[in-house]
Amino acid sequence: MENLFNQAEIAIETHDSNMMKTLSLAIESELLLESTFPEWCFNLFTKLFKNDKFCSITGSEQFVWVIYNDFEKLSVRQSELLFNMFTTNYDRFKNKNLLHSLADFIARKYPPEQSLIAFQEALTQGSEASVYAALVGSEILAINKNASEKVKSIAENIIYQINGLSLR
Repeated sequence: MENLFNQAEIAIETHDSNMMKTLSLAIESELLLESTFPEWCFNLFTKLFKNDKFCSITGSEQFVWVIYNDFEKLSVRQSELLFNMFTTNYDRFKNKNLLHSLADFIARKYPPEQSLIAFQEALTQGSEASVYAALVGSEILAINKNASEKVKSIAENIIYQINGLSLR
């Protein structure tokens, strides 16, 4: 893990998106044979996603897709910690692709009702980043086949509210 974190720090300092992609693929390869999400990897990801520089550079979104692809390997604790980390401070995620990927991830991987509450709260936060996350996530929830009609309807209302339209 130490070596991977050192490589990540170099990629962050040099804003090397190719190195970020290579690093995320290396980590994903490491996870292929794992039946659970290893704690060393989880710790690495939480360190990265708490790093403001990491969250502002192109390529950081690649790490969301590693978690997305191995979501079922996360423990309940890991899943809850990620959800809270991703939904409590959208403004940290300066890379728009990262922010978009996180909103997509939340909408697709967490229960629709839980995601909807997070996006409603994001909308009330009112920052540009939180409103953008609410929009992206609500768009996905509105077409989510696993979401109830009530969740879809509320998600559609969020979309209309953000776009300045009135549904009714």
